[in-house]
Amino acid sequence: LSTGDELTDLILQIAKMYDSHSRQKELVIFLDDFLVHEPYGQGRIFAYLINTWEVMKDRPHVFSTLDRAYSIVGAQKEINDVALTLIKRWNDLLKLNKGLSKGQSEIRSWMTQVFKIYLENNPSDLNTRLALAELYFEAEEFSEASVQYEIIAKESTDLVASENASFACLVASQKANKEDIIELISRHISKFPQGKHNQELSMNLAVQFFKKSDIVNSKKWLVGLLDSTSAQDLFLEILN
Repeated sequence: LSTGDELTDLILQIAKMYDSHSRQKELVIFLDDFLVHEPYGQGRIFAYLINTWEVMKDRPHVFSTLDRAYSIVGAQKEINDVALTLIKRWNDLLKLNKGLSKGQSEIRSWMTQVFKIYLENNPSDLNTRLALAELYFEAEEFSEASVQYEIIAKESTDLVASENASFACLVASQKANKEDIIELISRHISKFPQGKHNQELSMNLAVQFFKKSDIVNSKKWLVGLLDSTSAQDLFLEILN
């Protein structure tokens, strides 16, 4: 009787034989049938199957098999590696397709789906979450970007990384025209009282309050900024 590892090695040897003869259609049937009967602990087999679907450019099966692999074997190294490899490969492809909006949109869609599946199973991987936030931002999907930046700001134990993510969240939120921007800016300044962007954000707060005709709070945030020409201009406008 074969041990689990020996059986996996045997199945992978057979898979490579299929590959060597470019018989991917038969290969996916073979691997899928094996995983129906022996699904547990088969991270290497799942990874091989996902890669085969990708060779066949069958993205729906890439996503569904990746999701299925995580649900059965968990965040095994082989599954994480194949997910991150797909993201990197498609990111390289994204760069090659720069300027082709239709192609870029499709590639971003593939990347986003794998990012989401990966992060559902590796929620503490903040570096990968940052890559997703930046992908959203570059695509001008600012609301989605702000959500990811906010998670990083809350979860990161690195003060600099947390502050940077919080500021990026503010930028994305403002570009998304979120209504709670005053609350978000106030929270950032409160959490990072010595933050490197606080002068700029204080001015932003003054402007936001001024737009709402809240002169009292607008003046409050301007007082400490009167050495700034733009702050002086706004203050004179309030006085008038």
